Amino acid sequence: MPRKLFITFSYFAFIFFLFLEVYNAPGFQYLNSYVNDARSNVNKPIYIDVKTLPRFDITKEVTSVNRSKSFNVTTLPRSNIAREVATVNRSATYSNVTALPRFNITKIVSVNRSKYFNVTALQRFNITKETHQLFYYHKHVEYVQKEAVVFTTRVISECEAGRLASLVATSKRDVWLLHDHDSFLIPKEDLIVRRSEEFIKQIPGLNYEQQIKKHTSFDSEISSTKSAFLRWYKNHSEYTSAWLVEDDVFYTGAWYKFFNDMMKYPADVIAVYYDNNEKQWWKDKSCTIKGELCREISPKHTYWMTIRISRNAALDLLSHIEDGTIKGHHEAITAAFMNKFNYSMKFPDRNFVGVKFVPAHWGPWMNKYNQTLERMKPEANKLYHPVKCVADDGLGEKAIYYSYKRL
Repeated sequence: MPRKLFITFSYFAFIFFLFLEVYNAPGFQYLNSYVNDARSNVNKPIYIDVKTLPRFDITKEVTSVNRSKSFNVTTLPRSNIAREVATVNRSATYSNVTALPRFNITKIVSVNRSKYFNVTALQRFNITKETHQLFYYHKHVEYVQKEAVVFTTRVISECEAGRLASLVATSKRDVWLLHDHDSFLIPKEDLIVRRSEEFIKQIPGLNYEQQIKKHTSFDSEISSTKSAFLRWYKNHSEYTSAWLVEDDVFYTGAWYKFFNDMMKYPADVIAVYYDNNEKQWWKDKSCTIKGELCREISPKHTYWMTIRISRNAALDLLSHIEDGTIKGHHEAITAAFMNKFNYSMKFPDRNFVGVKFVPAHWGPWMNKYNQTLERMKPEANKLYHPVKCVADDGLGEKAIYYSYKRL
């Protein structure tokens, strides 16, 4: 038994000493160091040498192109810049814009021989010629002497001039423009006024004068054209009645068709657009006539985009406005005043009103896209509002086009 233990012990001792010899061998030590190095490098950051990315040699590419102190763009083959510039630039100082054929700048500059710009050189159409042709085209229609048409706006552009030319030539009534040139007080706006004056002179048969302004609660927040229209009557006793037409009302036909059709209503006031406001409007609260609420007299709201008022009713209304016996917004006052003081008022059928003839300055109608004629899908011989030149500067030509329609 002791002999077996001795042999077993000797066997394990031999294995142990053999292991020590192998562990201390050079090859094993190299392998051990390699494993240790690998373990120590696991958490070290890795840096990629971008030079090993062979997509292109940046230094070579830049050097091949940049042969001067500045970048040589002629090596970029999309277009020959030198050739293109040489073709247009015939002078040593600036590009020759005559090579751009959109318009002849030299010709336009040549007409500017006064202190302000000559608008006739920039007009899309001949306003005077078109007005004369429309007069002749509708010469068969009888002229109405005692009724006028008053068109109110601040200033005239070519677009408004075309619309005015249509109104003057086809209304078969005297047309008065109430402008507001005096409101342009800034020197740089002088050119706007001068252009407006030139356009006005190009419309034969147009009467015009400055608005007599005195803002009251009767007017809207943005203008005083309603009371200015009433004051106009003071100096024009030759008319028994007059139409007020705002500058953003568009009629798709010859205007006399609409005005003459309204002559069948012998009333002091003809309101094209109105509503029976069953719910109280916030402006009703401040509308009074001699202390009585307007709504209690008449709940109707009368809109002044296009309205006819007799001379007697207009001057009486203005008198009460100026002495303070009536207060409030014109839309709430009109029907109540006419009812209170026994003036006749007619609300005709709306068969001549287009699908869009609504008050502006609120909600979706502040969007220019909604102020274009095309947006309203126009039909012949209909009124549309709001249709503004700021949304479509071609409305002057369109007004003249529609004026040639007799049917």
